[in-house]
Amino acid sequence: ALSGSEKGEPIGMLLSPAISLPLPAADLSRQHSGSLFTSFLTAPLQSLVLLLGLNGFDIEKDLYSKAEKLLQSSSNEWGSLLAASDNLDPVWSQILCDPFLRRLLLRFVFCRAVLFLYAQSSNKIEFVPECMPPLPEVVSPVSSTCHALVAQLADIFGATDRFILPVTTHLP
Repeated sequence: ALSGSEKGEPIGMLLSPAISLPLPAADLSRQHSGSLFTSFLTAPLQSLVLLLGLNGFDIEKDLYSKAEKLLQSSSNEWGSLLAASDNLDPVWSQILCDPFLRRLLLRFVFCRAVLFLYAQSSNKIEFVPECMPPLPEVVSPVSSTCHALVAQLADIFGATDRFILPVTTHLP
């Protein structure tokens, strides 16, 4: 029941999903602590690998580097799209000016897209994080920019069958 002006400042919230997905036990030597949502906000690509049930030893270094570069370039694109958006809430405009908060927000966009498109949680809103106020449609999980990134990363990791991607999603 927050109105956003309790202390004279507007508020922006990144809300974790109501239910967290169970993670596959790919690497039994490492215990995972914390939620998948928190993991995505701190280490997004590692979280995707964890969600896919892959072991760090299963991924070639070159493939992982390619995925990192792709995620970084997509995050930069999303940041530019948000900054240029006509309907960006002022709360998010302020956040985009701070490098740390900007990175956190863009990781949220990535997390939301992955969980929205992941087959086990597809079309189940209880598994998808939310934010308030809402972000523009250009970075929503149904946007073509989000679909393209998730499709490309899934392709890199050989996991396209684990995502529900629209037929119109094209891999460059």
